Amino acid sequence: METLALLGLVSNVVQFVAFAKDLISTSIEVHQSSSGISDDILHVNTVYGQLSGFGAGIKMFVDADFEAQSDIAPALAVMRQLSLVCKVDCSRLLKITEKLQVNANDKSRWKSFKAGLRAIMEQNEISQMEKRLDATQTALTLHICTVLR
Repeated sequence: METLALLGLVSNVVQFVAFAKDLISTSIEVHQSSSGISDDILHVNTVYGQLSGFGAGIKMFVDADFEAQSDIAPALAVMRQLSLVCKVDCSRLLKITEKLQVNANDKSRWKSFKAGLRAIMEQNEISQMEKRLDATQTALTLHICTVLR
């Protein structure tokens, strides 16, 4: 029984060391960045900020073309719905990442550490939102191809 307890303890120590390594590296990255945010989160902000605008553009296109193209109306209706879902999900994701940013003029080590901890804690939700948006993008692409054929 002592062997199992020792194995459990070693497993917990390894998990803690991995968490601490991630936390410290993220905190250092935030502290050294000019934007007050890690490169990964900056990339998420850039990509999904653009995607949010693209989704709004698709919705405007679909709304303008909906009445004129009755043969593709079902695909346009789905595209309208998908673009709304995309915009909502992008907004939610951008709100999450906005909370992770440290003011570039006030980047103390403590604030960078807190931002790194928040980034690690929110990573699961960010990943889930990215998966949802990937599925929405795929479906939207298929419907765009249907309309363009």
